[in-house]
Amino acid sequence: MADIFSTPAPSTQISQSLDNVEDVYYQLAGASSDADPWLLRHCRFDDFGSLRLFRVQIRNAGGVPTRDKIPAHFLVGDRDVYDSARLEAGVAHDGDLREELASLVPPDIGLRILRLFMKHVFPLLPIISRSRLGLDKLDDAAPAQILNRISTPLLAAIYGSALPFASEDSYVFLATSHSKAPLAQIWSIVHKSVVRGIHSPRLYLVQAALLYIHRPVQEEHSYAITDAASMWSIIGLTVGMAHSLGLNLECRSFGMPDEEKRVRRRVWWALYCEDKWASLLFGRPPYIRSSEWDVSELEDADFYSTFLPDHGTVDLQQPFREMARLAVIAESVQDKLYSLRASQRLAVDLSASLAVAKPLLDTLGGWRASLPTNSSQTAQHGDTSQSQTHLPATIHNAYWILLVYVWRALLRATVRSSDPPVVIHMQEPSDSGYLAEDMHWRFDYLPEMDVRVEEDANDNSHIVRELHEAALTCASNVLDFLSGLDYSAFNGFWHSWSRKGFASISSFLLSLLIQAPDFPKAIKAKALLDKWQQLLRQRHKSFPFFSQGKVRLDSLSWSGLGGAFNLATHVQQALQHTG
Repeated sequence: MADIFSTPAPSTQISQSLDNVEDVYYQLAGASSDADPWLLRHCRFDDFGSLRLFRVQIRNAGGVPTRDKIPAHFLVGDRDVYDSARLEAGVAHDGDLREELASLVPPDIGLRILRLFMKHVFPLLPIISRSRLGLDKLDDAAPAQILNRISTPLLAAIYGSALPFASEDSYVFLATSHSKAPLAQIWSIVHKSVVRGIHSPRLYLVQAALLYIHRPVQEEHSYAITDAASMWSIIGLTVGMAHSLGLNLECRSFGMPDEEKRVRRRVWWALYCEDKWASLLFGRPPYIRSSEWDVSELEDADFYSTFLPDHGTVDLQQPFREMARLAVIAESVQDKLYSLRASQRLAVDLSASLAVAKPLLDTLGGWRASLPTNSSQTAQHGDTSQSQTHLPATIHNAYWILLVYVWRALLRATVRSSDPPVVIHMQEPSDSGYLAEDMHWRFDYLPEMDVRVEEDANDNSHIVRELHEAALTCASNVLDFLSGLDYSAFNGFWHSWSRKGFASISSFLLSLLIQAPDFPKAIKAKALLDKWQQLLRQRHKSFPFFSQGKVRLDSLSWSGLGGAFNLATHVQQALQHTG
């Protein structure tokens, strides 16, 4: 063990950035990697925590205790080590992409777009470092050279994220009015760079990918009922890059500049939020496992204070920190109610579903109760006027989506599923010329789903009715919130997964109607569904995020619910009721 103590003590290592050198790449040596971090701890590092071994450099992060943390080392390689792989992938050089971006967005407009980004996007996705860029205030007039400090893919992602707010700046608005903003080309630059990241993960590529995930939906694609499968793959690619860079490790004791530690921690939490929300709303297993990261909860030291002249001192920490808190709850909802094993077990067990759902409802109630008074009133009454204590509407919407998912899980256990059809197992095809279309499947006998409450199960019937009534109340509150939002709320930044959230609300309201246990509740559910349908008609053109909710609802009901679903008699009567 003597060699361990012959190296410079972590506290004496000089802070040195890992990510500001363009001609190298680095990746974490994980606990079970072939490099073996417990072997590397014996190396003789210099005062910067570095050891050069031919064309690979080992960088000791420094300051990592070994009692409850693993030794953190990064393997740093020269750029030319991966250049051949980049060429094989047909990736354009950075200089070519930079010239292309400059031709699309001149620097004078780019500086103004950067200010729009800092005002509208940064508060909810604070994934860049203002101190590194020299932006002490969000509305600072940025010097021209500041653009040179931002990598090409990240700058393109900033442009693409902020251009939808061009009307806030008269000069940018006029410039983009005479010639349509080239958003598709800008996002193409980001996509090309992120795909290249499989060869050389960098922090700025993770930042750019996070913004790419939230790129505004194009009008011509707003009708799509599902997001492209590539979006889930990009999230996985981004998580992979983050793990290669060691963003999943607590870095506060690393030997690197404070501003780099702040941004690494914020970027990790932003990626954590994407993984958990996408996992829940896409119905996919999460990429990030709870046993494989140890970044502590965000705190004041992770942010930079800001002064906005229009609103006085504004707490820019709260929106992002509240979304991170909700993402933790979203992980629990997915894991405890919607993971494969949980779904298999709970979908047929109402008592177990109630036992799991109650603590989740309590946690969501605790989150809401912890908000400042004005923010709670905003969530309840839909008041989205700007003040220093109000949270953006996208965060309150996230809270309601989680409530919907908890109640949706309870609804699924209140009815029985029909038996599956008989599957006829055929023999292997022979030389007799048997064709696949000769197979016959028996679906004619398939029974209707039993959506009635069993009258002989008195203990169960009243519980089902009470649960359904509570779910109706939740749905009513969700619609009151969304109906009460004014246009200023919709003109702000919204997380891209909100599209899926609105589609989930459509499915939830349909379930409330189809699974209504009696006629009165079916009438209430129909009234809520009609209200939602009217809201979607009014808002989907001006707010494209609603489009998936409208498509989900219309696709299942355009020919009449009776044509798409097996309906109980009292539900059919409710649909025909005009009183």
